[in-house]
Amino acid sequence: MAKRRKGKPVDLPIYGDAEHNINVYHAIGVLVINWAADESWFQAMLRPFFGGDKWSAAVAWYSFNSTANRLELVLRLCRQNIDDAALLAEIEAAHTEFAGCTKVRNYFCHATYMYADDGNDITRSPEPFLWE
Repeated sequence: MAKRRKGKPVDLPIYGDAEHNINVYHAIGVLVINWAADESWFQAMLRPFFGGDKWSAAVAWYSFNSTANRLELVLRLCRQNIDDAALLAEIEAAHTEFAGCTKVRNYFCHATYMYADDGNDITRSPEPFLWE
């Protein structure tokens, strides 16, 4: 198992009244929905490597316990089987961009949010997120 590198602690408080907070929640929801849609494209990229069988591709996809490991599988298969350098470069660029989005999604989705005593202000838990 790969050893995780410790990153720099980041604390990003989110403050505001209820009207402001609904927009924060909405933005996080949009991020999650778009991220999931993008992740499904990477899963679909496995299908050609399994003769187009979506169920075999799904078994391979879900046999890995994290998105990072799943994407690494897709990249390895693409690097071994795709001869078109331009197409491979596009896939690698999409992977890099998606990995950055994944860090942002994880930050907001795995946070604990708390309300102030007055019930109006919200803040992210003081527990820091470690960026790698």
